[in-house]
Amino acid sequence: MLRFLPLLAAFLLAGCVVTGKQDRFLAKYADAEPTVSTITVCHGYGCRLTEEISLAQEWDDLTTDFQTPAESAEQEREHIALLIAEVERVVGEKLGTTDDIGGTFTGFGQDGQQDCIDETANTTTILTLLENDGLLVWHDVRAPMSRGFFVNGWPHTSAVIAETGSGQHYVVDSWFHDNGHPAEVVTLETWVGGWSPEGSTAEQIVVSTTEPAHNLSPPRAP
Repeated sequence: MLRFLPLLAAFLLAGCVVTGKQDRFLAKYADAEPTVSTITVCHGYGCRLTEEISLAQEWDDLTTDFQTPAESAEQEREHIALLIAEVERVVGEKLGTTDDIGGTFTGFGQDGQQDCIDETANTTTILTLLENDGLLVWHDVRAPMSRGFFVNGWPHTSAVIAETGSGQHYVVDSWFHDNGHPAEVVTLETWVGGWSPEGSTAEQIVVSTTEPAHNLSPPRAP
């Protein structure tokens, strides 16, 4: 059986093209039409708890880097990673998620903790707000993607963007780190292969499976 794993992995990677939009995921877990005045924030694992907040007062300051178009797609991805961190800090103060610990099981049972579904919904919401405001020049927001498990390891889900010029897809993954840390932005192919940041304290995900966005039914584990 093991000798067939490389072939299977290649087959799965070939199916990683994300054609769907993010509204279906947000409709299930948060709000498909968010505004800066009414943002649905998920926490408590699997969006078990949702609360509406406003970022209307903070939004202009939070998006300062986006007011002038990025000079490159890479720079825009850097701005996105930093924005997710800043939003987490602001939201943390409003909702008590400041002490959210990276990963899923380390902080399990503690107040204000989030799993990957919470993180994905919140990140996708922020990306959608950027897109709706015309602040994304180099990227489109796509439906989240999932990976795991086939041999062992836990399933995992992340927000996704696509570079408009090349069509290259990237995950925007804030799950690995504690609240307020810049999101990890890596190519979808790398992430699906079981990638995790060096030195991450989050649970290691070693197996890669995925499904097209239009069939996405995200797991409620990390």
